[in-house]
Amino acid sequence: MTTICFVGAGSAEFTRQLLRDLLSYPDLGDLNLVMHDNDPRRLVLAEQLAQIAVAHHGSHAQVRATSDRRAALRGADFVINTVSIGGHQATLTDFDVPERFGVRQTIGDTLGVGGVFRGLRTFPFLHDLARDVTEVCPQAWLLNYTNPMAMNIGYLTATFPALAPAPPNPGPPPTTLPSGTSTTPKLALGQLYGDGFTVFVVHGSGFVPLTRVRVELIGHGVAPFRPTVDHMGTFNYAIDQGHAFFTGPIPVGRYHILVTGVRGRRATATFQVVPQQPSPPGGPSPSASGRPPASAGAQLTGRGSSVQGA
Repeated sequence: MTTICFVGAGSAEFTRQLLRDLLSYPDLGDLNLVMHDNDPRRLVLAEQLAQIAVAHHGSHAQVRATSDRRAALRGADFVINTVSIGGHQATLTDFDVPERFGVRQTIGDTLGVGGVFRGLRTFPFLHDLARDVTEVCPQAWLLNYTNPMAMNIGYLTATFPALAPAPPNPGPPPTTLPSGTSTTPKLALGQLYGDGFTVFVVHGSGFVPLTRVRVELIGHGVAPFRPTVDHMGTFNYAIDQGHAFFTGPIPVGRYHILVTGVRGRRATATFQVVPQQPSPPGGPSPSASGRPPASAGAQLTGRGSSVQGA
């Protein structure tokens, strides 16, 4: 039986939608649904919603409700966080305070000043929840369902890295490759134009499947992230402004990429960035948006070659 713990189950709309989804598919087998909330009235509502959903779907799922978080977590396989810290009044503050300083937001729970406010008041709760999960049900997956999504996940990753499950071990590289897989390493650049703000996408093929490759921009260093080659021997990698190689727009110049894989497979490609071209009369001004128009500027050679293959 799969045990799923809803933390903040009193967030009725989120809980109702998740219950409908979970009970609509048999993939997880029989379910043990644990409802937790620190508001007794909302906890009763959450338990009733769960019972109604189970009956409606004709499920054999069990439902349990408790206001004790650690008791709710005990034995959980999945923990779903739907907690909203501060409620409606805090959300109003997220909009009102920035507006007094001239910052108006359409949505203030994910990005911008409002999102930062929401994140700062949510982090202490996330810290306590993550601590309890690591102590009570360390094997469980903690799934975040509340905003600000990226900030919450970033905080948890930085403070409780053990919560992130280890990626599955793909095993040794295959000795035989799928039909049509090239064994000659090559690089291709997809951009036909660009400037210092362009995202230059590198497509590699002919590398050993299920391994990682080393990306080097000659004269600028080695990328700290190593792309993973898929089962067909291909991968994609992007170089742009603010990338590991640059702190701002890519300077004008000619650049050479060297990708090195296992079994001696290597390939190179070259691209070139030239100065931004002036806007045509009546065209958009570079200063209008704070950056050059996308169509202005660089020319890309798109030249790739195989250096060595095994």
